[in-house]
Amino acid sequence: GALDYIVKSPDKLTNLPNAAEHVLREWRHIIARRKVETQLRFQAEILDSVRESVIVTDLDGNVIYWSKGAEALYGYLFEEVMGKPISFTVEPSEAEEDEMRIRQVKESGSWNGQYKHKRKDGSSFWGDSFISLATDENGEHFGMISIDRDITNRVNTEEALREANQELTLVVRTLQRRNRQITLLNEMGDLLQSCLSVKDAYTVLGEYAEKLFPELSGAMYALTPSRNLLEVVSVWGMNPPEVKVFETNSCWAMRRVRTHSVSNVHTRVKCQHIVSTNLESTFSPYLCSPMTAHGESLGLLHLVASPNEDITEWEQLTTTISERAALAISNLKLREELRLQSILDPLTGLFNRRYFEKTLEREVHRA
Repeated sequence: GALDYIVKSPDKLTNLPNAAEHVLREWRHIIARRKVETQLRFQAEILDSVRESVIVTDLDGNVIYWSKGAEALYGYLFEEVMGKPISFTVEPSEAEEDEMRIRQVKESGSWNGQYKHKRKDGSSFWGDSFISLATDENGEHFGMISIDRDITNRVNTEEALREANQELTLVVRTLQRRNRQITLLNEMGDLLQSCLSVKDAYTVLGEYAEKLFPELSGAMYALTPSRNLLEVVSVWGMNPPEVKVFETNSCWAMRRVRTHSVSNVHTRVKCQHIVSTNLESTFSPYLCSPMTAHGESLGLLHLVASPNEDITEWEQLTTTISERAALAISNLKLREELRLQSILDPLTGLFNRRYFEKTLEREVHRA
C-alpha cells in the first residue's frame, strides 16, 4: 500500500512500454511452461496409475520414460533403465524378431503382437505389446511408445486347452476307428457263419482283413495236410509278404502258439520266413499271429507295416481276428468232416445210401 514516486527522464520513459511488453511476454512464457509441466505431471500420474507397462524410448531405442507399471512388470526402477537400450527386456532368442518389430514400427507407424519378455530376475513371461511412434506438438517423430501386458496365464491356459483338444480329438478318432472295427468284425462274423467251405472262409477273411488293416499289408497262411508247411491262401496291401510257402518251425508265432511282433531291425528274434534286411530305413516291422482253435493249429495271420511304423498297436485286433478265423475254419472243417461221415461208409470208404438218395433227387430235378 506504499506510494512511490518515480521520476524518470523523458528519454527513459519512452522505453517503458517495450520493457513492460517484455515482462509480460516472459510472464506468459513462465505461465505456459508451468501449465505444460502441470499437464505433463498430470499425464505421468495417469500413466503411472495404469496397470499396464508404458515405456517411451527415443528413435534409437533408449529409454526416456518408464512407468510404475513397467517397474512392477519388469522389476527395474526408472533410475536403473534411464537412457539404456530397451533390448534388455527382450529374450535373446527374440533378438532378430525384435529388430524386425522396430523396423515395422518405423515403416508403418505401429506394431501389435505377442512375444516373450525378460524380467530383472531372469525369468520370462508372455506379453501382449502395442508399439507406436510418438510425435511432438509439431508432428515430428521423437520416439516410440510401448504398452505391454502380461498374458502368461492366458497363454498357458490356451496351451492347456489346445493340448486337451488334441487329446480329445485323438480319443474321438480312436473311438471312431474302434467302432468301425467292431462293425467290420460283426459283418465278417455273419459272413463266416454263412460260409459252406473253408475256401469261402478264406475269401471272406482276406477281404475283411484288408478293410480292418487299411494301413498294413499282409497275408493269411493255411496249414497243409502234412501239417509241417504253411501255404498262403490270401494276400492284401501294397507290400505283401514275398514268401508263399514255409515250414511251421521257421515262425516264432507258430512255435510259441502266441502273437509275435518285431519292430526293431536289430533284434535277433526274427522269423526265418521274413526276408531280412540290416538297414533300419528299409526294415518293415511285422507281426505274426497263429490261428489256433480247440488246441489245434490251423494257420497264420501275418501283417507287415511300413518302415518306422509302430506295429504293436495292431496286436489286440490281430489276435481277435486270428481267434475268430480259427474258430470259423475249425467249425467248417468239423462240418465237412461230419458231412463226409454221413455219406461215406466207414468200412469201405464208398458212398452210402444217403448219398445215393441225395444224388438221385438232384439228378431227377436236373432231368
